[in-house]
Amino acid sequence: MKKRNEFDKTITKTIIFTRFIFTFSPRKMLDFDIKHLDSNGKNWVISKLINLDESLDLIVLISSKDKWLWELILNKILDTIIDNVDRKNIYKDFSHALENINGFLDTWRTGWDKIKGLNMVVGILSKNNLIFSTVGSPSCYFINSDREVVEITEREETRKEFGFISSGDMKYGEVITFSNIRLLDYLSFDDFKDGLLHNDMKSFNKNLLNILKEETVKKNVGIISLKNNDEVEEKVENEMLSSLIDSSIGFFDNHFTKRMIALYMIIKENLTNKSKNIRNGVFLLGILVAFILLYGIVSGVIRATSSTNDIEASKENLIKAKEYIRLASENINNPDIFTLNVKQAEDIVYEIQDKKLFLNDVGKILDDIWVIKKQFNGIETFEKSPENLVYWDLSEDDTVKILKTANKLYVLGKKSITGPITAWDTPQEYIFENLAADDEFIDGTAENDNLVLMTRSWKVVNFAKNNFFSYLDVSGQDRWDESPIVDSFLTNIYLLNKEGNQVIRHKKSGNGYAEWSDYLKAEDADTIGWILDIAIDGGIYILKKDLSVVKLFRSPTYRLESLILNNLPKNYDIDEWKEDIIQIKARNNLNYVYIFLNNKILIFKPNTNRYQDTKSLDFIGQIEGRDFVIKDFYVNNDGDLMILWDDGVYKMKFEVSDGRLIVRS
Repeated sequence: MKKRNEFDKTITKTIIFTRFIFTFSPRKMLDFDIKHLDSNGKNWVISKLINLDESLDLIVLISSKDKWLWELILNKILDTIIDNVDRKNIYKDFSHALENINGFLDTWRTGWDKIKGLNMVVGILSKNNLIFSTVGSPSCYFINSDREVVEITEREETRKEFGFISSGDMKYGEVITFSNIRLLDYLSFDDFKDGLLHNDMKSFNKNLLNILKEETVKKNVGIISLKNNDEVEEKVENEMLSSLIDSSIGFFDNHFTKRMIALYMIIKENLTNKSKNIRNGVFLLGILVAFILLYGIVSGVIRATSSTNDIEASKENLIKAKEYIRLASENINNPDIFTLNVKQAEDIVYEIQDKKLFLNDVGKILDDIWVIKKQFNGIETFEKSPENLVYWDLSEDDTVKILKTANKLYVLGKKSITGPITAWDTPQEYIFENLAADDEFIDGTAENDNLVLMTRSWKVVNFAKNNFFSYLDVSGQDRWDESPIVDSFLTNIYLLNKEGNQVIRHKKSGNGYAEWSDYLKAEDADTIGWILDIAIDGGIYILKKDLSVVKLFRSPTYRLESLILNNLPKNYDIDEWKEDIIQIKARNNLNYVYIFLNNKILIFKPNTNRYQDTKSLDFIGQIEGRDFVIKDFYVNNDGDLMILWDDGVYKMKFEVSDGRLIVRS
């Protein structure tokens, strides 16, 4: 047994030696160093290089005048990126992570002045490919193998959020340096070149800091420097060689082969005193072992050749995929041709992705496909920013709905009303103290200058223009008839019955409301079935469970009109049904009808401006929030929306040009 263990070690050494023979060069290496200079500045600096996975690293450099903000941002970056970046889709996952961080910055600040001292770099290094983006005005310098220095970041550029993503491969001997300040304001190109004489990044950074100490730097400084020390050029020929090496080494480096070689060596050791027959047997065994080894090497060559063919074929297919995307973009108004070309492009890139080849290119192409699909479906994206923030300081998970009365905007909470909401004044929160502890507001509507509210126990509450709450009666009772939806027209209140298949109306009667009356004929209620929502512009739009729309008229005669929905996008479907996120909105002073579905606001144009003559609705486009959930929205007028998020209100403007929806803010 002792001899066998010794031979195991011998075979392992042989395998290591074989790897050395085949590779001709050292394995990939990254030399990096992080240094800080404390200049007694008023800013806080943090810089990190965090290993996420094998050959996958996160680069973070943050400089902020506010330590609390610095800590919040760092935690957000770590939460957003760690375990959320797949090496198969690094570019796409990184882009989405930056959008999430942008959303965090937008909701945290009340104006750019609050964080104008913020400078950030966030990047991902995957093997030798580096992608990064910046906020504020940090600096980045690229030094090639000939010691030429190039400043990558724009000198006068100050970014308010992560936007443009820089991407490139670091070749052997190339250096990237990041800093929260513009180093060339204090250093020269020669200072960078002189630092490279030390070769390693630790000495390189130390040389830069020594020079900075002699300058008048008023900020604390962080520097991250990276150098690629991998001498292997990533060419197709080398990929073939690498594949051959891995295949051959894999053959040697297994239990069976090692035991075979060990057995042969043990027998050979005892041959000297053995008979000729035994020696001949051993010779034949040696031939057998040699044949097995030769078979393994040949198989490796075949696999390597196959891998090379895959690489070449994948290159050609990437070009085909890009051509399919171009054809799809040119035929975005022809659904059949568009869908066919997108499908062909997707089939190609998913096949390449399964082979784990050209993953960065695959990620970029999938991003392009995602963009043109949004264009095809008429989707415009709304981004939160300080410029469109109206009010921020609502209680998260407490907001219910946006309401407007007497040209004043309010946010309905579970126990209170906050308003009027304006961009120039702090609103007041009005708490309804008489609301039962186990009760809360779930809906409401405007009625003249008042707001009529509904509680979970179906009680009726009035919020008057003098900012006072009071309970209302409905024909001698103290609540609605378990009716889940509130809308209004003139002084009447419209709801759905508890079965959800009948529109009921309560007329104003003194300080309360009269008993309900059915608005749909019984046979029509049975035919329509479950109603998702209603909206009133003189007639009543009824949004059915299957997302079809009918319109009810009661004057001059009773009439129920089934509306034709034209040019519907493919995503006009209920992905995951939730009662509180499907709404239809219309008013007699609006030219469009709005349907809120799957966190998207879909906009339709009726065939006429006369509500009595509505026959059809033409789909124009849709709006979605970038990385945030729209909780509710109010239409001030066509093209001017107020968007409710968990803890803030934003304004959004759009216009329709040549039949296409365009978001302006």
